[in-house]
Amino acid sequence: MAAIAIRLAVRPPLIAVAAVSLAALVAIAAFAETPSGVTLSGLFDPELAELKTTEQLKDAIKKAHRDCYPPRVKFTVVVTGAEQSATGENLAPARVKALQDKDTGLPSLGLEPDQFKVDSVTGVVDGVLVNYDKFNDDDKDAPKLKVTWTPPKGTKVKAGDKIKVTIRASERYEDGHKSWPTGVYNIQLTADDGLVDSKNYGRVPDPCERRTFEATYTVPRNPPQIVHLTAIAEDAGGHKDPEVGKFPTVEVWHGTDENSYDITAHDGFQDTRSRYHELVTFDLYETSKDKLEGQAHATWTSSQEATIGNCAGQKSIQDPETIAWDAQLTGTIQHLPTGITRFEFHATPDRGRPYNVIWTTVGECTGGTEEWNDNKWSGTKFDLKPGQDHYDFSYAPPLGAGDTGQHYYKFHVESSGK
Repeated sequence: MAAIAIRLAVRPPLIAVAAVSLAALVAIAAFAETPSGVTLSGLFDPELAELKTTEQLKDAIKKAHRDCYPPRVKFTVVVTGAEQSATGENLAPARVKALQDKDTGLPSLGLEPDQFKVDSVTGVVDGVLVNYDKFNDDDKDAPKLKVTWTPPKGTKVKAGDKIKVTIRASERYEDGHKSWPTGVYNIQLTADDGLVDSKNYGRVPDPCERRTFEATYTVPRNPPQIVHLTAIAEDAGGHKDPEVGKFPTVEVWHGTDENSYDITAHDGFQDTRSRYHELVTFDLYETSKDKLEGQAHATWTSSQEATIGNCAGQKSIQDPETIAWDAQLTGTIQHLPTGITRFEFHATPDRGRPYNVIWTTVGECTGGTEEWNDNKWSGTKFDLKPGQDHYDFSYAPPLGAGDTGQHYYKFHVESSGK
């Protein structure tokens, strides 16, 4: 009986602890996915600090990349006391620096600077210890959103039409969430007149769970010229990411603007082929008297290659391969006394994000990496004649002396109907 009494006495506290420790269980589950540490040898020759990119090192870095959580890995350089003495205490710091080097160290093998740490200790046998215990575990980013609008945003609608919105939100690293995840807590859809619908997933949500939420909005009677819907996802840390869909109830102008360049230039010493392609699709609508609004989506690709000369075979590689961005359009529409309708609009932002251009090394022509940001599209203007419901323009600029290839602009816009 005494033993039974003891067991009954201790059981309630255990149950209570389990009931209040959901957050701890989530954390334990995350740690359960942490890879086991490893010891690397052969990364450095005796008393030298030149890093060798071994398969063992590549495997250790690969283990740091998990589907949900961002890489977190610590490298501890171990050197012997004899080596440190023989190198004037400089060996350990030099090996730490070699691992940190952005061109030949860990960043060149796929780790961002905030994803790894490097330190050093003195030991019996030299090598590099690797462990994957988390650090820098603050959630600094909002959930990554992917919103599907049916019909697509920018489509003209009328009273009574239904707009279906599918919102997908994730804090997984593989989906683009770069900091430590706390999980999607809430998703909602709002309109000009308030909340449409929402769903909560708990104050301690699963940090790795992708969430999908669907809501339908019915365009009201006497709608505004532009119906604004906003999809919002919030994580357990309070970070929010919105995406706005605009649906005009007035005439819409759909357009494309293309700039294609593929020219081989001859300077007497070397032939260089340069290529770039920019394609912009956009929608415009009149929001109020003489005012335009809209949105655009743009893509940009580019490359260069030396085809003849000392550097023949040297290429540039754009990273990422395609730059894509969205822009908001604002401008004016003028109804001139001549009957001409003049459209003029500007894009914000007027270009995509900067990208890296990586040059290969060929013979004595040294490669390297540069940052470029010439992917610009700032908007345009065009005139419509009376009764005209579309506009087309194309132009091929003359080539330079000795150049071959083609360069052209193509612009098209058409009305969706009033």
